[in-house]
Amino acid sequence: MNQLLNEISENDLIFMVVALIYGFIIIIRKK
Repeated sequence: MNQLLNEISENDLIFMVVALIYGFIIIIRKK
């Protein structure tokens, strides 16, 4: 697991989290 985290940069991880949050908000607002 540590090896996987080391391969992923912190910026990429933050971008993934932000993208998931925005996607979640968009799905909720569409309903």
